[in-house]
Parts: sequence; C-alpha cells; structure tokens
Amino acid sequence: MYIAIRRLSTNEDSADYAFGEDESRMGRLRLNLETGTATLVEACPDDSSQGIYQRAARKLFLHWQKGESPETTCWAT
Repeated sequence: MYIAIRRLSTNEDSADYAFGEDESRMGRLRLNLETGTATLVEACPDDSSQGIYQRAARKLFLHWQKGESPETTCWAT
C-alpha cells in the first residue's frame, strides 16, 4: 500500500494535508501543530474503515514528533 501525503496550507496553529492512494481521489486532514493530533476534514472515497486516514495521520504524527512539518511524505508498506 502506498499513500501519498502532501501539504495544502499551513498557519501558526495547524497544517492541512491531502492524502490518498490515488491523486485524483484524495481526502483531507488537519494536523494540530501544537499537539500532533490529526482531524479528518474529508475522507478518501472508498475509505469507509478510515484505514487510509489513520495511516496518513500516524505518518504525520511521527514527523511532528521530530519537529517536522513536511511539504510531502508518504506511507508505504
């Protein structure tokens, strides 16, 4: 599984990211830059179990722990 993750916007409190297995079918999440907590803004189509979202949120949390807010990253297994 490969999940592309790319930053859409950022401000002092949060960063919005698009994520998904296909660039034409992306979801959106918001990462709180103070806590590392992700909030689902828009689910990926066909992600009823939220597995894609959970993987993208986890990857961004790992970056957040290192003090990073990457422009692009991915989850690959």
